[in-house]
Amino acid sequence: MKMPDDSWCGCPIRFSAAEIGDRWKLLILRDLAFKKASRFRDFAREEGISTNILTRKLGELAKAGIIEIEIDDGRPNRPSYRLTAKGRGLIPALIELIEWAAKWDAATEVTPQAIAHLRKTWARLS
Repeated sequence: MKMPDDSWCGCPIRFSAAEIGDRWKLLILRDLAFKKASRFRDFAREEGISTNILTRKLGELAKAGIIEIEIDDGRPNRPSYRLTAKGRGLIPALIELIEWAAKWDAATEVTPQAIAHLRKTWARLS
């Protein structure tokens, strides 16, 4: 994402948008955080994302230090992915986005109880 000038330097929203600010990255993060997806095929099947875009987005998230790629010696062609500490730090923000969507999007099917459960689970894990 190219910003118009240097006046955005140091802006936390700019940084966040550059790191995670597209739909595929947010959906990958959601799947890692809440759906326990960890393999390439999990993301491809869940989202219907093309393999070239998925490969690029996973690489961008890894380069940003948000996810890490684990290679199994027995299966080098089947890496798994997991959130790093930096990625886990995004979970509260993802929960806030879920809550925001539940409030403002009539099509969002998330109950207040489900959001409370996410918050409680995250608090226990962090």
